[in-house]
Amino acid sequence: MLKIGIITGCALILCAVGIYVLSRLQGLAAEAGTFRELNAQEFARLLEQADAVILDVRTPREFQSGYIKGAVNVDINGPDFDKKIAELDRNKTYLIYCASGARSARACGKMARINFTKLVNLRGGIIAWRKAGLPLEK
Repeated sequence: MLKIGIITGCALILCAVGIYVLSRLQGLAAEAGTFRELNAQEFARLLEQADAVILDVRTPREFQSGYIKGAVNVDINGPDFDKKIAELDRNKTYLIYCASGARSARACGKMARINFTKLVNLRGGIIAWRKAGLPLEK
């Protein structure tokens, strides 16, 4: 019983460290100027104001569980992700999200490397969006 408690405690600590490291990496990438990062409320306001493309980079299954209105699903882990983003208009603004903000930060980084300049990541992803009580489509 004690062994299980120790293992569970270690697993929780490793998860917390992993989440912290991912959030720091996201912050560093945003600070480097490759993309902006906004919280859920700021992201929602930008959705109302901007003529932007909303990209959901989660899996199709995650997308079906609920998505931000108007979002297009382009799975970052899909075999054709690079091809799909290469075909997008580099002059448009892209509002990008995933479940937690980590995959969308990766997507922003990939897009920045191929000369996209108007990129916005949803900090905390759809989890933060839901927590803020903002609407989702199904």
